[in-house]
Amino acid sequence: MQTLTHGEPISLELMDRRYGSEELSGTEWSHQATSEAGVFSELAMSIRHQSALLAIQEMATKEQIYSAYTHDLALLQGYHREFEACV
Repeated sequence: MQTLTHGEPISLELMDRRYGSEELSGTEWSHQATSEAGVFSELAMSIRHQSALLAIQEMATKEQIYSAYTHDLALLQGYHREFEACV
């Protein structure tokens, strides 16, 4: 696994879609504005506000990253359960 340094360009390719940009740094990528998606823009704002991964400051330790990932995974699982209950 490649280690990223602060300010290094970042992008993610998932299921034939590219997220982020090879030209944007990690900080710029994580702070991109959410596109207007009606009711989902409020949800996206809420998730971003609660995200521990997005709150990590530069040069976090592996343990801090794992802890933030665990937090965000639980956060998204909670939203998933709520969506399932609504549907």
